[in-house]
Amino acid sequence: VQREAPGARFAALHEPFEGGDGEIVRFTEIGRGDRWGAWRIGGEGQPVDDRAYLRFDHERATIEVEDAEGVQVTFTDHALIRRAEGTVEIFGDVRSIRMPVGEDEVRLYVNGRLSPARIEDGVLAYDAPRG
Repeated sequence: VQREAPGARFAALHEPFEGGDGEIVRFTEIGRGDRWGAWRIGGEGQPVDDRAYLRFDHERATIEVEDAEGVQVTFTDHALIRRAEGTVEIFGDVRSIRMPVGEDEVRLYVNGRLSPARIEDGVLAYDAPRG
């Protein structure tokens, strides 16, 4: 990779594995702005289904991102959303999320803690407590 301009940024995925080929074959951009980027790692039929969000500056204002599958995330600094069978895990400073989950029964973990969430019309909804 060559950096052509002072504002050029790129993302790379490091997939740790031993004794063989990696299994992740999809690493796609969800969106980007002047000061942030968002990517989907894996997905349907893959061993992981993650969405990573990263801010490139030191501001604290929220950033809202919606991807093609209808997942809406509001974050401030960085976030990782991991979807696995029966769980959604959120790491980082996520202020809210709306994620289609269908009829699945889903447990939500926020920064390692089981957290209350609501599922309305097949969409998991979480808003961080204020204060």
